[in-house]
Amino acid sequence: MGYEDLLGLAKSCSRPLRVGVVFPDYEEIFRAVAVAADLCFEPILIGPESATRKKADEAGLRRYSLVPASDSESAAAAAVEIAGSGGMDLLMKGSVATATLMRAVLRSRLRGDSLLSHVAVFESDDGRFIGVTDGGLNIQPTVEQKIDIINNAVTLFRHIGVGRPKVALLSGVEVLTPAIPSTVEAAELSALAEQGVFPSAVVEGPMAFDLAFNPAACRAKKYGGKIRGNADIMVVPEIVAGNILGKALNHAAGYASGGVIIGATIPIVLLSRSDRAQEKLNSLLLAGALV
Repeated sequence: MGYEDLLGLAKSCSRPLRVGVVFPDYEEIFRAVAVAADLCFEPILIGPESATRKKADEAGLRRYSLVPASDSESAAAAAVEIAGSGGMDLLMKGSVATATLMRAVLRSRLRGDSLLSHVAVFESDDGRFIGVTDGGLNIQPTVEQKIDIINNAVTLFRHIGVGRPKVALLSGVEVLTPAIPSTVEAAELSALAEQGVFPSAVVEGPMAFDLAFNPAACRAKKYGGKIRGNADIMVVPEIVAGNILGKALNHAAGYASGGVIIGATIPIVLLSRSDRAQEKLNSLLLAGALV
């Protein structure tokens, strides 16, 4: 399954999905939302009334609701209040600062029992989804937090058609090396997997990236693990590694991408202003698959 498949599903969903777009004020986000509005998404724009309507008209966005908000902080507050009352199915970040939006989410009824984490999803050249987590939210997660990070990513991948995802715990090497803390943590998580902590996934590590991504590397190294170059999800040691890997897959490899935050009571699309309209649309498709 790839993004075209998700697009097809979004054309025939059983009910409209109400997406709250928090303080939209630039072209790319309106372009993405305009396409989404022709699928199964029902945009709710939260921002200054006159400017928001003007930009929506310029983008050809005709079907939407508008909640007036004078600034990004009040837009974030209004969005989480409406969503927390059941008035939205997912949230999408506009020009509101990430810290402002997430602070509002964490102080609201949207905060669930799980750790919130970010999953970036890339479509490889052969049309297969590859997840990278967490390169966008949790800076230096503990082993306990990585359990939630893994479970969140597995939940997403099961919703997009991967019945039992293969989860690679990335490090620089594939052997337990006490001087490399990420290998120790990966070994702990692998032991938990052997004990049945992740019944809906295959979880294995530590693994170097080549073993998780390239079957030929596994053959050359005579690697005999359960994951042999075909990982569905790659769990990175910390946010810097995830950020670099994600940007390499996007900008160097040219993979189509999207991303979503999981763990709140509704999915949250949290992207940069520099992301293109297609990446924003892809992210909405991922979030919609979770609803």
